[in-house]
Amino acid sequence: KVDSKFCVVRFGNVLNSSGSVIPIFKKQIEEDNFVTITSADMVRYFITMEEAANLIFKAAKIMEGNEIFILKMKALRIIDLANVLVEGLASRYGKDPKKFKYNVIGVKKGEKISEALMTKEEAEHVREYDNLFIINTSYWSYTHKLQNTKKLSSSEYNAADARLLTKKEIKELLKKDRIL
Repeated sequence: KVDSKFCVVRFGNVLNSSGSVIPIFKKQIEEDNFVTITSADMVRYFITMEEAANLIFKAAKIMEGNEIFILKMKALRIIDLANVLVEGLASRYGKDPKKFKYNVIGVKKGEKISEALMTKEEAEHVREYDNLFIINTSYWSYTHKLQNTKKLSSSEYNAADARLLTKKEIKELLKKDRIL
């Protein structure tokens, strides 16, 4: 008999990963004089590759089983990310950042302007710990073995309600992660 425990980590967009918008923007900056944006209002959570790996290791260390671990992440407007990338990369390719255009294509069917990483239903069963939210998927009087957890004070973890990173903060994050 094997006793197995499982947990899930949930996070936003991983900066500069294969599924990230950053490689697409970088290619457009290098090859074109425009960057394609879904919507100027689009807001997303972002996490660095290091933060994603650390979340996985931390969750594995503190899990009891049946939890979802969500890192408290930074949020930003995609248009701000695109602006910072254009300002930081265009001159590398002999282009004038002030001449770049933004091709706004509109929100796709089923796509949301801001992402929610925790629903209102889940928020009723979540505990906050350090820089994490911990959701027990069993949904009954859940108290994690960790000390200093507390019930969540909001009803949802949604990028629309988050403090958005400034362009300066985005630039610092991209430099720290060696993207700029």
